[in-house]
Amino acid sequence: MNRSRPLTRILPAFCLGCFAGLENNYALTAGVFAFIFLLLLGFLVFHPKGWLPYKLRWIAGVIIQLAVFMITWSVASLQDERQSAFHFNKSTFNTMLIKLVQRPVRKTASYRSMAEVLLVKEAIGEEIPEEKKWKVAIGKVLVYFPEADSFRLPEEGDVIMVAGKIVSMKPPDYPWEFDFKKYCEAQQIFGSVYTSGTVWQIIYKSSGFNLLRFAHKCRERLIAAYHHAGLKNQELAVVSALVLGDDDGVSNSLIQSFSATGTLHVLSVSGMHV
Repeated sequence: MNRSRPLTRILPAFCLGCFAGLENNYALTAGVFAFIFLLLLGFLVFHPKGWLPYKLRWIAGVIIQLAVFMITWSVASLQDERQSAFHFNKSTFNTMLIKLVQRPVRKTASYRSMAEVLLVKEAIGEEIPEEKKWKVAIGKVLVYFPEADSFRLPEEGDVIMVAGKIVSMKPPDYPWEFDFKKYCEAQQIFGSVYTSGTVWQIIYKSSGFNLLRFAHKCRERLIAAYHHAGLKNQELAVVSALVLGDDDGVSNSLIQSFSATGTLHVLSVSGMHV
């Protein structure tokens, strides 16, 4: 390997550490081993008898590689919000306050949004005062609203209280199936909240100007104008996808038809359309 580029020697250890940290959350263990390897390296460097003989210099190289691997593993693991003591998976609760960070979008039989957990109400003894049951929490979840609640859906920035629990996402049923759970975990989303059959209410209504909310309202008005002009069902869904980039209404069968003909890309707004 080229000696003029010594950093390239630790690149494999760095990459492996990043991968290990994303796949396995053992930040404390990796940090302890990294500290041990650094102590060994320091012992070899500052030992009174001097540096290792030339034939044994490879030992220092191995220790450096292991230290880089463990440090990277530890830092990458700390990026996982579940490592925090305030993450919602560290508490047992039956009520929560969540803030929507995404407008609810129409799915097959519900509306789905993404939210951040703000507070959780721990399920502890009745003798504990109500105000002391609330605990600060963090974490992202997917929130599902039934179609029956379409007339009172919250918007971005709204804070709602939900009487329910956060459930874990299901892994794929079949091999090679799209792993939606892993996809969400890569975005730090570790649970789902289903409001169907539960009590929920808006505690705080977001006020002031919000650029995303304004853009979504403009898009909804344009979609309503298309509908008023006579477009319905999948015709309306295709026009909305082509012009506005809103593909929520496009059915799976139509997506498969576009995919089979090699024209699926036209359903997304891109530089080519501009």
